[in-house]
Formats: sequence, structure tokens, C-alpha cells
Amino acid sequence: MKSKNHTHKIKIGVMGSAKGPQTENQKTRDIARELGREIGRRGYIYIDGSAPGLPNEALLGAKEEGAFTVGISPAFSEEEHEQEYKNPHEHDMMIYTGMGFMERDIINIRSSN
Repeated sequence: MKSKNHTHKIKIGVMGSAKGPQTENQKTRDIARELGREIGRRGYIYIDGSAPGLPNEALLGAKEEGAFTVGISPAFSEEEHEQEYKNPHEHDMMIYTGMGFMERDIINIRSSN
């Protein structure tokens, strides 16, 4: 049974372009970074698919404001995440799914409020 006094932090999932023209646009990157900052300022938990590009910009913003960050990796292990997928690893907590990109997103979405 859950305690009525227990505080549940809101978990915000951030998903977006990992590469492509959107990630090269400085204005779009600035918006993503500010989104992450706002998540941190509000004390929310930040969740993403542990990918480069716009999600990583938002991650960096969230970390600037002290958010607890969770990466949901498509890889089976830290080694595969870094060497095969070549994805960033700056999260406070990583979850290695071994499920690939699309299936990993299901966990990302279902773990977010």
C-alpha cells in the first residue's frame, strides 16, 4: 500500500531527432537545451533514449539545472552502447534494454508521465 505522504516525482520523456537537419539548426538545439533546463528547474526526472542530437541537447540542459537523468539505451551493454551505437553516456542512470531503437522507445514512453 502506498503512503499518502510519499512524493512521486514527475518523469518527463524527451524524444526527438538524433541526427539530421534539425540537429544542425542552432535555434532548434537552443530550444531543446532550454526544454531540458526547464525540466530540471521544476525538479522533474528526465528520461530519454540516450541518443545524440536534440535529446542530448535537452539532457545537457537538464543536467545544468540538477535534474536526475535516466537513459534508456537500445544496446545490450555499456560496451555496445558506446562502441556499436556510439551514443552519449552522461546520464545519472542507464538502462540497457538490448531491444534496438524502436522497441527501446516503448520503454521510454511507458516510463514517462
